[in-house]
Amino acid sequence: MSVAEELGDIPLMLRYRSGDLAAFDILYRRHRAPLWRWLHAATGDAAVAAGAWEAAWLRLVRARVDYRPVRPFTTHIYELARDCAGEALRRAGLPADALPPPPDAPWAEGTGEPPAALEQQVRAAAAAALPPRPRRRRPVSWWLRVIALVVGLVVVALLLQSVVRPA
Repeated sequence: MSVAEELGDIPLMLRYRSGDLAAFDILYRRHRAPLWRWLHAATGDAAVAAGAWEAAWLRLVRARVDYRPVRPFTTHIYELARDCAGEALRRAGLPADALPPPPDAPWAEGTGEPPAALEQQVRAAAAAALPPRPRRRRPVSWWLRVIALVVGLVVVALLLQSVVRPA
């Protein structure tokens, strides 16, 4: 088990917010199946649950830079999922007021896994949301050495030119 896997959800989300994709992977592994099971139980419809599950993770990914740890991460992701489930139910013409409140801990009841195609889309979106890694910059001292070398060569060339010049 790595050090990152021992961290709590909030420090992992903060690390993902800072650009650590491995932290997102750990969070995702912890919450993907429990969130799926809760959505499936709450909506009673696999298609609605799939749409809400994907939308919740994508919202989390898109809003990662604005994430503030004012409540437990579990509450945060389940509230996102509940909002997405309500929207999906309304789009399907079903009542959304009967959705249960989000649980305080990862949902342990039931069985089932989210569809693999959705998982790939969420993982790809999480990686794409991160800024590109900065190119390695050369230290300033390297550039100063290059400038000194060029200036030195010019001075030497001028001196040689004045010495070698026929009188």
